[in-house]
Amino acid sequence: MIRHLLALMLLGVSLRADSVPRPAPEFVIRNSTGELLLSQFRGKVVLLTFIHTTCPHCQQSMGVLSQIQSEYGPRGFQVLASAFNDLGAQLLPEFVTRFRPAFPVGFTSRETVNEYLKLPPTSPFKIPVYVFIDKRGTIRAQHMAGEPFFQDDPKGTRALIESLLKEQPAPKKGPASSVR
Repeated sequence: MIRHLLALMLLGVSLRADSVPRPAPEFVIRNSTGELLLSQFRGKVVLLTFIHTTCPHCQQSMGVLSQIQSEYGPRGFQVLASAFNDLGAQLLPEFVTRFRPAFPVGFTSRETVNEYLKLPPTSPFKIPVYVFIDKRGTIRAQHMAGEPFFQDDPKGTRALIESLLKEQPAPKKGPASSVR
């Protein structure tokens, strides 16, 4: 019986979230102008954040992330935000007007976010969630509100962005060169 309980506990731990690094799957953000694909930003360092339009912490993060976008954008960095709360699609225009983020903000479903984060469908988690994706399209870090990472924010966010920006981009795919 104890072995079964231990096995279930270990399974529960493994269901929380996949480890990083891991390949970043495609992600679609819908907004009033259509759809943005995460793959459109390959070659850049991306901070994909999951928010609720009604969350005070998420609202506050818009100003900080806008400043970070303005500072690091010219160096190959991009913030993308996706709201997934109930009525997020309907509340998004007012949210964007009020907080004026300097980056694209759209919406998606809770199920899509859980799938992207590799969480069970009913798994509770705190928002905002920051997912850092490197130039090669690999998720390098994933942080949820309430984790120690956010206690030193935005210092921790800036340090991680700086580190990822210093890395070499993925090699360009082209014809193979011959060696003589």
